[in-house]
Amino acid sequence: MHSKFATTAGKGLVVGGVALMAVGCASLPEYEPIAAAEPTYEPVEQAQATGISEATMGALDAARQRVQQARDLGIEASEAERFLAAAEAAAAENDDARTSDLAARAHRHADAAINQYYASAAEAELAEAREYANLSRDQYDRLQAGDAALRGQRAEEALKILQQLNAELAVAQSIYTVVSGDSLWKISAKDDIYGNPYWWPLIYKNNADQIEDPDLISIGQDLNIRIHPTIGEVNAAVDHAHTRGSWSVGGVEEADRQYLNQ
Repeated sequence: MHSKFATTAGKGLVVGGVALMAVGCASLPEYEPIAAAEPTYEPVEQAQATGISEATMGALDAARQRVQQARDLGIEASEAERFLAAAEAAAAENDDARTSDLAARAHRHADAAINQYYASAAEAELAEAREYANLSRDQYDRLQAGDAALRGQRAEEALKILQQLNAELAVAQSIYTVVSGDSLWKISAKDDIYGNPYWWPLIYKNNADQIEDPDLISIGQDLNIRIHPTIGEVNAAVDHAHTRGSWSVGGVEEADRQYLNQ
């Protein structure tokens, strides 16, 4: 079987040591004091209010966000949820050390659940990508990049690469216009089609709505070429090409009907 690649800071303005004094002035204007603003309860203010350190409150907030990400993805992360609830309770009791420890545990469990989610999804996408034939050099390189990212424990990156590749491979088609002297065998053998004449049944099956007899095609016909069939489809096509029998114009052979119905 022929295939190109078959499976495949901002500047702080500092003013110091300078005292501004009024000299020779009878009096300085009086100003009303500015009313204190209501507390906003950002992490720093919350830490000051509860006695929990700013660093611990930051870690707790990071754990909340990671657990929420797991929820948004629909991931089961009960251990992360349990540690986060315990961290929230410890913070309410002003226990800084316990809050910090529990928040870190919640974050780790959420990380593990999310990474497993992405790894499982990426593994499925990798298996699918390896089923496509006739990949270009660029596509093959992207498949390898996705595999390397997955093996390097960069599952989210791998998933993105492989999802994009599979979406491209699944729909890629081209149009070939039949010219004098053509046959499905000759078209399939062209280097810019499949480079293998035994893949001709793929063209037949992809154009069954306009090819009644694969032994007979017409000049000017526009044939849809599926650029990346799967390995299973290629194997079935090659098997049919080898076992179908001789070319015979006129009528559809029973073997062709059976192939189309596979």
